[in-house]
Amino acid sequence: MRVISIVLLASMVMFSACQKDNIVGPAGVNGINGATGVTGATGYQGGVSNVIVKNYTISPTEFSTAGTSGQYQFRATIAKTVPEITQSVYDNGIIVAYWLGYWSGVSAAPRPWYPLPLTIYYSNYSVNVTNNFYVGGMSFQLYPSDWIHALPTNDVTVKVVIIPGTPKKDWEVDFNDYEAVKKYFKLKD
Repeated sequence: MRVISIVLLASMVMFSACQKDNIVGPAGVNGINGATGVTGATGYQGGVSNVIVKNYTISPTEFSTAGTSGQYQFRATIAKTVPEITQSVYDNGIIVAYWLGYWSGVSAAPRPWYPLPLTIYYSNYSVNVTNNFYVGGMSFQLYPSDWIHALPTNDVTVKVVIIPGTPKKDWEVDFNDYEAVKKYFKLKD
C-alpha cells in the first residue's frame, strides 16, 4: 500500500508540474504617442455653381472656307462670340469643348461628345477638327485630308464647358470624357 501511495504522490507531482500557470503578469509601460499627422485637404464634393455650359448648333452654311479647294491648307472655319470667356477665365479658368456633329456617311447613333481637337475618319479621307479659345470667343477649323471635303453636310453641335477663375488645376476628372465631367460637376444639359 505504501508503494501505491508513493506512486500516486509522484504522479500528482508530475502532473501538477506540467500544468500551465494562469497567473497574469504586471502590465507593461504604455508606448509614446506618435506626432499628429497633417490634416489633408477636403475632397471635392461635386457641383460648382459658377460652371457655364454653352451649346452651339452650327449649320454647314455658317462655316467659311479658307484657301483653295484641292490645295494644301484648304479648310472650313467658324468663330463664335463667347462673352463668358473673360481675361480672368482665359488666364485662370478651364475651357473645354466637345463635338457632337457628323457628316453624311458617318453613323449618327450613338453619338457621344468627343473632346476637341479630334479627327473624324471616313473611308477615303479624314477631317481634323481643331479649336482655339480667346478672350470673348472661340473658333473652330476643319482640315480635310483630301483638301476637298472641308464643310460638314449636316448641322454640328459644340458644347463648351467654362470653369471660371478657379485656382484649382488638379481636378480629379477626365476632361476628355464629357459624361465624367457632367457627373463630377453635377452639370445639367
